[in-house]
Amino acid sequence: MRSPCCELDHERFERRKLEFYSDGRVGGACQGWSIGETELGSVAVPALSEINQMPEFEGEVLSKADFEELWIRHARGAGS
Repeated sequence: MRSPCCELDHERFERRKLEFYSDGRVGGACQGWSIGETELGSVAVPALSEINQMPEFEGEVLSKADFEELWIRHARGAGS
C-alpha cells in the first residue's frame, strides 16, 4: 500500500511527489528526477473533494511548509 503526497502547480499538475509505502520505503519524483517506482502523473489531479468521494482514498490538504519539510527529509539530492 502507498500514500502519495504531491505539490501541484496552478493547473493541478504534479510538480513534486512523494509516495510513502507501508513497508517504510519512500519514493519521490520531480521534473528530471525520480527514486524508486515513483513518477509524476501525466494528467491534472482532480479536486480533493472528488478524490475523497472514492472509498479507497482519504486525502487532506498539506501546507506548503509541511510538504517542504517532508521533501527535504525524504528527497535528498532531488531537483526542486
